Amino acid sequence: MSDFYRNSGIHTFELECPLCYDLYQTIRENLFVLSRAASSRFFRKGNYCKCEAYSEHGISILLNPSLLKLIINPSRLIKADDFIGLYAPNRHNVIPKELPHKLRPYLEPFLPYEIYPRLSVSRVDYTIDVLLPSDEYVLLMIKLAKKNGLPRGFEETYPAKIRNSPNFNNSFSYDISHTSGAFRVTLYAKHKQLLSRKNIPQNMLDGTEGLLRSEVSCRFAKNDIQFCQDKGLDDLFTPERLISIYQDAIPQLFPYGAHLKSPMAKALIAKYYPRQRTLKKHLLDFLDSIITCHSFHDGYKRLRNKNIPKKTLLESFYNIGVNPVTIAVNDKIPCLPNIYTILGLNTLYKTIEINTLINLKKNYRCTII
Repeated sequence: MSDFYRNSGIHTFELECPLCYDLYQTIRENLFVLSRAASSRFFRKGNYCKCEAYSEHGISILLNPSLLKLIINPSRLIKADDFIGLYAPNRHNVIPKELPHKLRPYLEPFLPYEIYPRLSVSRVDYTIDVLLPSDEYVLLMIKLAKKNGLPRGFEETYPAKIRNSPNFNNSFSYDISHTSGAFRVTLYAKHKQLLSRKNIPQNMLDGTEGLLRSEVSCRFAKNDIQFCQDKGLDDLFTPERLISIYQDAIPQLFPYGAHLKSPMAKALIAKYYPRQRTLKKHLLDFLDSIITCHSFHDGYKRLRNKNIPKKTLLESFYNIGVNPVTIAVNDKIPCLPNIYTILGLNTLYKTIEINTLINLKKNYRCTII
């Protein structure tokens, strides 16, 4: 039930360096030459010009008159055909302080010598991949995550213009950011994402079916972590750092407990709170309000009686291992562990949730992943 295949590490990280206009012109001209020689694209993307000369090696180059950005996929930097791998020093036998030496040969053809020591780490995408039984489970997990709604201090990452465009697959991903810009949380179906790309080998596509990828992208202050200094990178890419980031970010967004269909959730509430009629009524009202509003946060805002605090309501759900966000009645999947169990994160309510799922398997003969 909780023994999913998991892989964790760094998906991408971003380097940047501020530029004067003379350096911008020099780099821009060098990138034109490089792109022409490699028969690759050098084009306008938003406020930047993007060079794809090294895209096969996991390196994207973004340039504007005041800033150079390098987006690095370290797995592909180490092994070019590793499309879906995550960088972890213990698995790749390449420690963080060796990454600058791996990257340098690609930068020398276009980057002035004085720029390299000034590159600093501006963002790291801490990633956990979980293999679920099928894409159906992945898409359901994303749909349930969206039903939580946005707590105070968060917003959808992509503007409405992008989200409402015909080419935007809203069901394949969930992407929200903290309004301070400190971090961003993304859940997406990796298999669905790869299907939209060209030249992906079929065996790789088959291997990613049912793959839920979660990323917490953390931003860092300018020049705070120099890329060419070993000490900062060693601390940045450790498994302990990744878990710490997740344990800090995820609880701000998602409630605990197993996701169940609403009739099953209501039955458990009735079973565990038979004599606490007022509490039971509040819990059932809260459940109905969330179902009506399709949002956990909006559900509480529109609750008719707010005499009982949200914290009390939530703890009453958690104490019986149930998540207040429920699975649609017409969905084929009857129950699903919550995001913490799926990602392998520890919580105070983990044992209760597991026991609830085990009991459901016995009593309702549910298929529990």
